[in-house]
Amino acid sequence: MQYLELVHNLTLLVALSLVSGFLHDRWGGRRGGCALQGLLFGAVSVLGMQRAMPVTSGIFLDGRSVMLSLGALFFGPQAAGVALAMVLPVRIWMGGQGALAGCLVSILSGALGLLFRAWQDPRQHPPRGRRLLLLGLLVHGAMGAVFVCVLSMKLFQVALLPLVTLYPAATVLAGKVLSDTMQRSHSEQQLRLKNEALVRSHEEMDRLIYNTSHDLRAPLRATLGLLELQEDPETTAEERGENHRLMRASLERCDRIIRDILEFSRSSRCSSRPERVYVEALVQECLENLRPIPEASRVHFEVDVPLDLSILIDQPCLRSILQSLLTNAVQFQRADEPRPRVSIRASEVQGQMELQVEDNGEGIPAPMQEEVFRMFYRGSHRSQGSGLGLYFARQMAQRLGGQVNLESSQGVGSTFTLRLPLTPEVG
Repeated sequence: MQYLELVHNLTLLVALSLVSGFLHDRWGGRRGGCALQGLLFGAVSVLGMQRAMPVTSGIFLDGRSVMLSLGALFFGPQAAGVALAMVLPVRIWMGGQGALAGCLVSILSGALGLLFRAWQDPRQHPPRGRRLLLLGLLVHGAMGAVFVCVLSMKLFQVALLPLVTLYPAATVLAGKVLSDTMQRSHSEQQLRLKNEALVRSHEEMDRLIYNTSHDLRAPLRATLGLLELQEDPETTAEERGENHRLMRASLERCDRIIRDILEFSRSSRCSSRPERVYVEALVQECLENLRPIPEASRVHFEVDVPLDLSILIDQPCLRSILQSLLTNAVQFQRADEPRPRVSIRASEVQGQMELQVEDNGEGIPAPMQEEVFRMFYRGSHRSQGSGLGLYFARQMAQRLGGQVNLESSQGVGSTFTLRLPLTPEVG
């Protein structure tokens, strides 16, 4: 019967781990969620100290070592710090010859939990039976060592049975509840994210079909009308030449729209085929692709990219991003600028490739600077495409683990900054 209070104590801790799971479901992803868990684990540990199994005067066994080690393992240093800040003053206040040993056990329990967390993050690898059992054995092996070194061998012998049986078992049971809760919460979050992505993709597809059908219909109807004029015997040779030029322009617009649709398809498959890409060579290839654009002939290009700068990435996706940024810089040059310029700079910054495309073109007003990344946004009458280029550039960069940002001043120019990890992100 001497272990009855301890069994009740540990059973209470296992049951209250369900409350921790509830808190994780509600506040796990919010700021302060770990501190809230620390408050719970600290409060439960203090409650357990009030219903402990007495060993001798000032020395007792309770379940705080289980809760402190599990709190540190599952919720990290913030939770461990909050819980210890609650437990240690209470244990010192309770006093007795076991106060020092009790404080050492509390600190060691939290520290071992943090070491296990550093070994394998429970958010990525939820701990199971053997790993939890190993934690329970190590924590309570350390507790036994404290008994021997700080107290006495006789007291250690009294505590030995629960140290090797009840405590490890409670660690496994409470840890299993927490692990299952975290894994379920993670699965639900992943499912929710996938559902949101699916809904977003469906909405984008609806908008794509609606807008491109209208964008394609206008030049096709214009071409049909011009063909009818070409068939009219009264049409002069000069008019036929002008009609031919207009039909070519309409068909080229259709071609641009179709290319943008292909980019939409490609953007959903980024990062599937990473390969070593030398950035300077890819920039030169993209500049060569600009030759057919009439505006490019008067633009002076400045390239400052190290020849040995390389990145492991899906090359077609990176090419599409660069091509969109360069095409945008060329198409929106000012007509009154005597020396249109586009500068391309790239370097390695903190494990990322940072590439900037700077122009001295029209610039973009501050209220429009986020709008330009929206699907089908056309900010000027000079926009010749479907309004998808910059949208796809940012979407593809995000799928590759990076970002595209913009700094611009109207009438001065714009700088688009592309940041991507030098190696693909795992998981």
